[in-house]
Amino acid sequence: MSGLTVDAPWRELADIYRGICWLRAAGYRRSAAKRQANELAAALTAARRSPAARGDIQAQFEAVLIAEETRVAEAVAFAERLAPFLAGRLRASAILGDNPN
Repeated sequence: MSGLTVDAPWRELADIYRGICWLRAAGYRRSAAKRQANELAAALTAARRSPAARGDIQAQFEAVLIAEETRVAEAVAFAERLAPFLAGRLRASAILGDNPN
């Protein structure tokens, strides 16, 4: 969330939304929708009521959502590349009995 407000309510909101993004990426759309309707809505209310709340709250909220969606998408893309690589290394190591050190 570089460049974004990082007060406690906004960090909590970002953590919740990141979890929602992970649920969606894993195919748990119903659980994601439930968290969004309950936890995310409550966290947004808390962020709006925070003594540190200032400026355009809606713009800050949207920036948090975009940042966390991007963060999860990049992590998923990395994992999609890393998993086959690691699986191949493990197979080769098991077959050859190699110690990578």
